Amino acid sequence: MQPAPEVRNRTEDARRSREELALIIDRIPEMIAFVDAEQRYLYVDEDYASWYGFKKEDVVGKYVEEVLSPENYAKVRPNLIKLLKTGEELHYSHQVVRRDGKKANLAISDIPKKDKSGNVEAFFATLRDITQEKQAENIPNSIKSKK
Repeated sequence: MQPAPEVRNRTEDARRSREELALIIDRIPEMIAFVDAEQRYLYVDEDYASWYGFKKEDVVGKYVEEVLSPENYAKVRPNLIKLLKTGEELHYSHQVVRRDGKKANLAISDIPKKDKSGNVEAFFATLRDITQEKQAENIPNSIKSKK
C-alpha cells in the first residue's frame, strides 16, 4: 500500500527543508557543533569537522574528548562542565593546536538547550578563528619592544 499523496508531499518537503537548513548552516562563517549532555556530537558542520581533520560523518556520534586533542580538551573541559551544571551561556577564547600542528586562537560560544525542567540536554557550540585578530593586536606591542 502506497502512502497518500499528501503524506509523500509532506515527507518530501521535510527532507528538502532539512537539506536546505544543512546547506545554510554549512555556509555560516563560524564553525558549529551541537553536542548532547554526555558530550557526544549530534551535529557538526563541514568547517568544524575539517578544522579538526575529520569528515563530518566521522565526528557525529563521537565524544568531544575523542575529537579534540588531549591538550585542547583539557582547555575546554572546565567550561563544558560549568555549562552543563549551571545552564549559563559561555563565551571564551583559547589558543589551540590544530591537527596539522599549527597554533590558532578560537573564540568559542557555548549556548545551552534546556528541557522543560530547565536542565541542559544539549548545547550549541560556535567557534570562530580569531588568530589574525590576535596577531594584529600583538603588532603594536612588538613595535614598542623594538624601540
